[in-house]
Amino acid sequence: MSADATELLRTRARALARPLDDDADAGHLVEVVTFELGGGRYALDLGLLQRIVRLEHLAPVPHAPPFVVGVVPLRGMPLPVLDIGRFLAAATGSSPEDRGWLLVLGQGPDALGVPSSSMPVTATVDPAELVATDTDPGDWVRGVTDDGTVWLDGQRILDDPRLVVQGGR
Repeated sequence: MSADATELLRTRARALARPLDDDADAGHLVEVVTFELGGGRYALDLGLLQRIVRLEHLAPVPHAPPFVVGVVPLRGMPLPVLDIGRFLAAATGSSPEDRGWLLVLGQGPDALGVPSSSMPVTATVDPAELVATDTDPGDWVRGVTDDGTVWLDGQRILDDPRLVVQGGR
């Protein structure tokens, strides 16, 4: 590699390695994964996301609540799949054709799946810019962004006792 090319690469590396400006407010941004389902747009904290997979082999669960759309096999264990829109009663829910992707939240037996009609993407949210909601603070909604994305509290979803059946999901 020529000396000019090496110097160019060093210059680019130094520029990319610079710390953020002190007056930048990047410390307050939260990384989320956004997804669509049943006509609604949602976001979940990226830190709770285990993986994103194609939604295949969805099996219905007899006598399950309407927001439990079924289970899928994941690493040899059944993973419950929840329709967020149906649970929140914010939408009529999704149709099977709308469920192409699956966001897997949590670990082990406490994990659950959330379907998405489009490939989920990452974004950042500033909690200070959330629009107030009229939901109960105990619900799963942290707030709504200015573009109408419903930011969900993934940890509350995972900890919700309404989703536990006989000591496990």
